Amino acid sequence: MTVIITNNQSMKRLQKKKRNLTMKYGQEQRNIVKRRLRLEHWVDAELNKLYGITDPNDTHPCDPDLDEIIKLDTEEEKRKMIMEMIISCKEADEVMQVFVNELLERMKAL
Repeated sequence: MTVIITNNQSMKRLQKKKRNLTMKYGQEQRNIVKRRLRLEHWVDAELNKLYGITDPNDTHPCDPDLDEIIKLDTEEEKRKMIMEMIISCKEADEVMQVFVNELLERMKAL
């Protein structure tokens, strides 16, 4: 028995196969990007709180590079780098430590 597949049928199968392969890879990548964006939005919102910024048009003077922090080997190096970035913050040390601890915990999930 010979099965004849028209050009249209083979194209549909090929498109479906490509879509499935792309979706598997794409979903994982999307999840990674979503986690990263959530962390960056959280950092921005927390820094606005630390610096007492309420106007959405204003920005805080701190722009932490999460990639640089992640690359550091030890948690102490990461902690030191974050503290140096937020040194101009006028909040109490305890409040800044809470922020640093929470950021380090959230970064572990990346």
